[in-house]
Amino acid sequence: MKKLFLITGASGIGKTTISNEIATRIENCAIIDGDILYHMEHTNKTPAEDLEDGAKRLKLVFKNATMLINNFLENNLNVVFEYIIFPNDLKYILNHIKKNDNLIIKFIVMTGNTQTVIDRNLSREKNNLNRGLELLDIFNSFDYDRKFYIDTTNLDIQETVKMIIDDNKYIVYGGT
Repeated sequence: MKKLFLITGASGIGKTTISNEIATRIENCAIIDGDILYHMEHTNKTPAEDLEDGAKRLKLVFKNATMLINNFLENNLNVVFEYIIFPNDLKYILNHIKKNDNLIIKFIVMTGNTQTVIDRNLSREKNNLNRGLELLDIFNSFDYDRKFYIDTTNLDIQETVKMIIDDNKYIVYGGT
C-alpha cells in the first residue's frame, strides 16, 4: 500500500522537520518541499509585480507538485508533500492525484500555540515570525475537519511522527 502524506501548517510549525522524519521511517519515500517548488521560478520582478503574479506562481507550484507526486507514486515510492496548503489547494491536489486501490492519502494540519510558533521561528536561520503567526490564525480559522489537526505544542518529533503514521483519522482517501 502506497502512502501520500500532505503536511501543512504555519511557517515554523515544524513541517519540514516532521516530513524528514516521516521519510526516514517509511521505506522508499520521496519528500517534496513546496518552498523549493515555489522558488524554482527565478524572477527579477519587483515585489508589487511578484504579488500580481503570486496566484499564477502558486498554481504552478501545485501543478508541479501533483505531477511529481503522481510520478513518484507510479514508481512505487511513498510521498511526503509539505507546504502551506489552503482548502482550494487541497481540493486541487486531491482532484489531480491518480487514485487507485493501492493508495492511502493522509492530510495533516500541524498547529501549536502562539508561543510555540514564536519560539520555533526565532530558532530558525530565516525567521518568518510575522507570517508564521498570521498563518497560525488562518489555519485555525479554516473549515477543515478538526480531526486533521495535530497540536504539536507538547509533542516531541517522535510522538508527532508516530501519530501521523499510525493514526487513521488523517486519511482523506483510501484505507477503507
